This record gives sequence, C-alpha cells and structure tokens, in this order.
Amino acid sequence: MTQEIAKTWLIVGDEIGFGDGGGAHASVSLAADVFVLAVWVKIAEAWNGTNPTIDAGDGLDPDGWVDNTEVTEGTVGTYRGTPETTGAYCTKGKVYTAADTIDLTLLVPGDCTQGKARVLALVADISGRET
Repeated sequence: MTQEIAKTWLIVGDEIGFGDGGGAHASVSLAADVFVLAVWVKIAEAWNGTNPTIDAGDGLDPDGWVDNTEVTEGTVGTYRGTPETTGAYCTKGKVYTAADTIDLTLLVPGDCTQGKARVLALVADISGRET
C-alpha cells in the first residue's frame, strides 16, 4: 500500500469590512479536490452598531461553517462553529470536488462605522497534484 501525505495549509482569507456592505463576500478561494478540515471567523476589529452579524459558509449553506450566534462581533477574537448551532460542516469537514469559496455573510446595520473580519481555513489538497 502506498500512502502519501496531503499538503495542508492554513489559509488566511481576505479581510472584509463594514464598508463592504451586507450580503455574501468571498473570503477564501478554494481549488477543486480539497478537504476543508476547519474554519474560523477572526474578528480583527470590533464591529459596532445595532446587532451586526457574521456567518461563514459557502453557496450551499451560508452558515455551514460558523453561525452568527457563535460570533461576538463586538469583541476581537477568533470564533469556530459548534455542532449545537452550526452542524453542517464543523464536525466532519467538507470535501470540495469543484472550485468554490468560503464566504462571510454580513448583516451590517446602518449605524455601523467600524468592523473587520476574515476567514481562517485549514485546507488539505486531496487531488494528488504536484504543487
């Protein structure tokens, strides 16, 4: 039996700020044939305003990695999903057979004047390609 070590990276996603507005924003771009083991939301600058929210997921499940109930948007720190609230991907990871993105979906209130976040993703290449 031949075994091979999968190349694994911690990808630091693009920073998304309050000025980017609400909706889904791609933070991490994924190649095809990767296994995402874990995702965290990093609040780099505390968000202000009336109840901003941040979810991390993909096009199939906008909060499949981290649900906004697990993020304290007003506190700098790193947050991870739990099976009790997120469930979809956080316990077993997810294989992406096609290129995709991990997105931050923001609800930015009109009185929000600060806040920055990004995705951190632990990703393994399972394609067998040489990189």
